[in-house]
Amino acid sequence: MADWCTQIHLSPVWQYMVVLLGHLTGAWGRRTIILLSSYRFGSSLMMNYLNVQPNIRRRGEILNPDEVVYGNFEQALQKRVLLHIKAMCFAPPGWVRVAKLMDSQIEQHSLTLDDVITALEQPYIVAVYRRDLLSAYVSLRIAQENGIWYSTDTVNDVRMSIDFTALKNYVHVTRQRWLDNAAKLRSYNRAILVAYEDFSEYPDRVMDDVFHFLGFPCKGPVTETIRQNPAPLSHKIRNYDELGLPKLVQQGYFTLDLG
Repeated sequence: MADWCTQIHLSPVWQYMVVLLGHLTGAWGRRTIILLSSYRFGSSLMMNYLNVQPNIRRRGEILNPDEVVYGNFEQALQKRVLLHIKAMCFAPPGWVRVAKLMDSQIEQHSLTLDDVITALEQPYIVAVYRRDLLSAYVSLRIAQENGIWYSTDTVNDVRMSIDFTALKNYVHVTRQRWLDNAAKLRSYNRAILVAYEDFSEYPDRVMDDVFHFLGFPCKGPVTETIRQNPAPLSHKIRNYDELGLPKLVQQGYFTLDLG
């Protein structure tokens, strides 16, 4: 059955109608899975793994400015943005909606995780983080440079020089954001934290845990994407040695440790 909301561009009035219908049918709560992540943390891979369940219907980044199913929501009031989130997460009876939210996008709209959790009536949250922030940063820079964020066939062989000040700021901001995220989610009983390094290396084992947590039967993970940046960091970063990155990597400077 086609997901009709993605087939046509609807006016904001439809948004209110969908939300009203959702309140009447119980469209959120346990019928909603939020995939919370950051850019280049492996959220597309996790989305593909979740999609093997036949009654899951997936959305992309629902706070991406391109997601204008119900009209432009950029620069809108918080109430309007939350209505957009609710409408995009609408799940008809028998379906479960999984939607992707980037933590930076939540902040850009002056929202908090609590706002999202309340609006979606206590959804499940699968939070995907990445321990290796240096790899995440380089992957982000490559995607910003070549415009390829998701691929089923393209393997990059990009080499670039990076600015250490920008890298240091990225590591500081991202680490603090995820320490805050983890503290919040550990007190919320419908959330699970998953490291990209774990589910990319041991997909069957990790997805068994995720599906058990979500109340789904276990299914073998399947993905249509490939790893876009497989080369070692010493190859991708031209000034890898010049910046003293090998020593910093060894010291754990770029490691996101959520315990």
